[in-house]
Amino acid sequence: MAEWDAEVEVDEALARALIADRFPGVDPGSLRRVGEGWDNVVWVTGDGVAFRFPRRGVAIPGVEREIALLPLLAPRLPVAIPDAAYLGSPDPGFGWPWFGSRFIAGREIAAAGLDEAQRIGLGPQLGRFLRALHDVRLDAVAALPAPGATGLVPGDLHVRHLLVDAAGTLVGVIDWGDACRAHPAADLSLFWSLLPPAGRRAFLAVYGPVEAEGLLRARVLALFLGAVLARYARAGGMVDLEREALGGLERTLVE
Repeated sequence: MAEWDAEVEVDEALARALIADRFPGVDPGSLRRVGEGWDNVVWVTGDGVAFRFPRRGVAIPGVEREIALLPLLAPRLPVAIPDAAYLGSPDPGFGWPWFGSRFIAGREIAAAGLDEAQRIGLGPQLGRFLRALHDVRLDAVAALPAPGATGLVPGDLHVRHLLVDAAGTLVGVIDWGDACRAHPAADLSLFWSLLPPAGRRAFLAVYGPVEAEGLLRARVLALFLGAVLARYARAGGMVDLEREALGGLERTLVE
């Protein structure tokens, strides 16, 4: 059994039943599954609400963090993130917390087929988003556990969690289950794995300077995440993700 295998499968029938029972005003319509990761699966209703259900018990604390944090954070950022506006409580049919947010239309980086110019263009967009995030000061952030913390981070930011449109413009950032207070370098692995050198310069022009130690930490994390994503993608037959992860490892080794 792989570490990302589900403990509970939330199929269409279960998702439809839970949504109809908890939110009778939401029209499930042509309910469709739009994403699945290690910890959660996402089903989107016909009227544009994305419901996120945990697949493994280890994900529950993350879901609870998202429910507490996302409604406060979403209005403060320059790029769309889930807002957890629809709260689904545990019940006999599904014993874990779950929630829904307005659907963010976009594609994962791996599926977008970005060219060099589009990757460079993402540099300032990503820099602007992370600068705004790392500058956020919320009372709720103080309760998030992390010793030696210096800022709010999503905690698991990689290429599967950025959404872009057909032009390669950043339109959304998803998956906040690991949000915590930590060194901002925890968010900067994409500086190495996603962006070519020109994109990194454009990122720093917007984000601001990052100390050499922070960039080194981020580079190590980029290598780790790239290797894990490549292994996960290979095991799941995700050709686009495997190609993106291996390309990210190559980019990380380029100054």
